[in-house]
Amino acid sequence: MEYLNIIECLRFVFSTGIFCAIAWLLSESKGKVSLKLILRGILVQIFLAVLMLKVDFMASALIAANNGLQVIVRATNKAVSFCFGGLANPPKELGFIFALQGLPMLITVSAISALLMYWKILPFIIKTISKFFRYTMNIGGTLGISVSTNIFTGLSETPLIVKHYLDKLTRSEMLSLMMCGASGVSGTVMLVYSEIISPLIEAPLHHIISSATISVATSLIISRIIVPESSSRLTEGDDISAKHKYHSNIDALYTGIMDGAKVIAVVVPVLMGFIAVIDVVNSILGNIQIGNEPLSLQMMLGFLCAPLAWLIGIPWHEATTVGALIGIKTIMNEIIGFQDLVNVANQLSPKSVLISIYALCGFANIASTGTLVGLYSVLLPERVKDIAKLAPIAIIGGMISNLMTASVISMIM
Repeated sequence: MEYLNIIECLRFVFSTGIFCAIAWLLSESKGKVSLKLILRGILVQIFLAVLMLKVDFMASALIAANNGLQVIVRATNKAVSFCFGGLANPPKELGFIFALQGLPMLITVSAISALLMYWKILPFIIKTISKFFRYTMNIGGTLGISVSTNIFTGLSETPLIVKHYLDKLTRSEMLSLMMCGASGVSGTVMLVYSEIISPLIEAPLHHIISSATISVATSLIISRIIVPESSSRLTEGDDISAKHKYHSNIDALYTGIMDGAKVIAVVVPVLMGFIAVIDVVNSILGNIQIGNEPLSLQMMLGFLCAPLAWLIGIPWHEATTVGALIGIKTIMNEIIGFQDLVNVANQLSPKSVLISIYALCGFANIASTGTLVGLYSVLLPERVKDIAKLAPIAIIGGMISNLMTASVISMIM
């Protein structure tokens, strides 16, 4: 066992070196990259992973949170049953009806989050986490608030919350914020992910929250390698409620419900379109035979991304399967990646399934480039050219961050 642990540690050092080297090749100021900052960030990453997965108190707290949030699942199912009857709990032969068993939770979680924001509970939690990242990663107050908020919100919501400070962010801070958004997830979809992967692992929400938290540290490492901080001025700010000035409990509840409904209205057509396009592409590629199997998009991505899967701790004989998942997540989105993981989980070891969950848990995909450019351009029209250059880099860095998070999980688990 000790021998295997040493091997895992060496693999983690090697993979982390490779990922940081890729970021260094993309760096705008290679000579200004701080080795001290990189080492500090890696230590923070390891500390968070050990804290959230190996320290009994924290692990138990996250598992308790997972169990507590099952109340939301049951409550949402009751509401769906009221509206759609037996479709809320269909017989097994109908399978998992994503639009009725997964997406409605977006509304419930969004409504509860709005209430917690109005009651000042969520801002208090965010500020507490922010202090940790500010002092361990040497970042400014606004960036600390932003990346901490990102654990609970996401790529689209976070910049809106700190929009009054965006014009003061340095170029390095802007990339860090974008990259944290790309590598993270939002609170509104955490339960959706957990429902999809619940057949694969116990307390799935525990791991999704852990991934979102650890990815903050990895994103700050990669973003500050690519665009090192050249200014001694770190942007300060503590107002995280600027976007969420609700007038009452009812106002917060109603606004949260409508925000969740808007997300569903976007997610459903996007998923339908992407899944249909994948099937069309596979129908065309299927005319080509590779051995005894028809060529598919998943097969091509599996071969291309297999080295990445191996770097994060996947055995080589499973690397093609996991590589396909990483590729699908990158060119499509993480929900499709998670659904494919459920379908191929019987081909993977339990550890490979766990590592794959962390590798897939993030918004870093091609479509998110448009989201970043569109959102930040509206909020900062005077910096459109800068935003257009940083957005693709943020997506690449977000993907690297997710892989680094998966790599550290492979080592400590």
